[in-house]
Amino acid sequence: MNRSNLFGIWFSEELDSIPNYNSNFTNWVDCIPRKGKIKLTVFILEFLRYVGSLEVPVNHVGGGPGYFPLRSGDIGILEDKIIILVVNSRFIIPYEWIDEKTIRTFIFDREIVFIRE
Repeated sequence: MNRSNLFGIWFSEELDSIPNYNSNFTNWVDCIPRKGKIKLTVFILEFLRYVGSLEVPVNHVGGGPGYFPLRSGDIGILEDKIIILVVNSRFIIPYEWIDEKTIRTFIFDREIVFIRE
């Protein structure tokens, strides 16, 4: 598979527990992590500029279920890694292809499978 096959919207399989996101985002936004599917998006914004995000399922206080963009920004795509470039840091998502619409990743200290919509 080539990296253009990564473009689009991906959802993880349903998670049976809430991963450790190694983030304190609940301290500064009105949402609470919940079980569900993690959302990964990868798009071309301009000529060969890739952008995307990794969004986690949350319940918004007073607003119901939704997603919170835990990481978003420019993306670098290597043969076996997606790198989300965040201000002063990088979030690396190692992956391997299972088939043309499925990748296996290891993030948040666990294996997570994503399926492209």
